[in-house]
Amino acid sequence: MSMPPAEEGTHTCPDGTALYTKTWKPAFSALAKIVFVHGFSDHCNAYQDLFLSLALSRIEVHAFDQRGWGRSVKTVSERGLTGPTSQVLDDITSILKSQLPTSIPLFLMGHSMGGAEVLVSSFTRRSRYPPAFVMFWMHFMIVSKVSR
Repeated sequence: MSMPPAEEGTHTCPDGTALYTKTWKPAFSALAKIVFVHGFSDHCNAYQDLFLSLALSRIEVHAFDQRGWGRSVKTVSERGLTGPTSQVLDDITSILKSQLPTSIPLFLMGHSMGGAEVLVSSFTRRSRYPPAFVMFWMHFMIVSKVSR
């Protein structure tokens, strides 16, 4: 089976900010869609192997580089400038809204910081654009008293 091509683009947020996007589409009709939110100091292309596997399983993936990260950064001075939490949530809501309406289940997925943003977005903005399911994974570190 051949690898599905990925499509690069931009998403313009309501405030005019352009975010870099990348979409992995399956070769055959998709059974579901995922909007993916990356972690701190990361970018959507870091997850390409995962997204290719999902596309081969007939799951369409829409990912974007958050403000301040990856290819959404236009100048060095923008690096790490994500804005307040409300701005981050507005960006996620805008991306989600761009995928609606849809005839297939829509999932919201995040990793690390993106996982926390997905949780906050889902609990605080649930009524606006509810995905079918929310997935997240975050890293937890336990520090014992002995190691301090």
